[in-house]
Amino acid sequence: AMVLTLSDVLLKVTQNEAPANISAAGLTLIGHVPGISIHSLSLGLGLSHPGTVRLVDRMSADGLVERGRSDTDGRAVALTLTPEGARREQMILSSRRDVLGTALSSLSSDEYKALAKISEKLITTILRDENHALKICRLCDSKSCTDCPVDAELHQRSRA
Repeated sequence: AMVLTLSDVLLKVTQNEAPANISAAGLTLIGHVPGISIHSLSLGLGLSHPGTVRLVDRMSADGLVERGRSDTDGRAVALTLTPEGARREQMILSSRRDVLGTALSSLSSDEYKALAKISEKLITTILRDENHALKICRLCDSKSCTDCPVDAELHQRSRA
């Protein structure tokens, strides 16, 4: 119940910071992974490829996203945020921080550390692969998450 309640509130407040018909998670995922392909964005958002193309079209028309050439695959489109897209991304992430700050404010320092450890364990247990990581991290603040447990787990698995 706690996870669903927090998820519902986070999704609502972050979506309020995005223009109508634009996915807040789509903007933050492009900001999190500059140069992300439409295919990877579709995996992270759980949308069909045509649905993701339409979303990117709307974000591009609103001046939030630019299409470019991929450095690694000449057939793929690389997506990056425009300055306005980055501004919107920061608004989305700020609303996310506010909700999390309020939700976690009643915890003591020890409780906060324990929750962080438990959350890390749960996330890395649930994590399937790199594509799933995009879905898990779609509303993450990559500038604040400097010690990402998802990245660490993927790195650990690649060495095994």
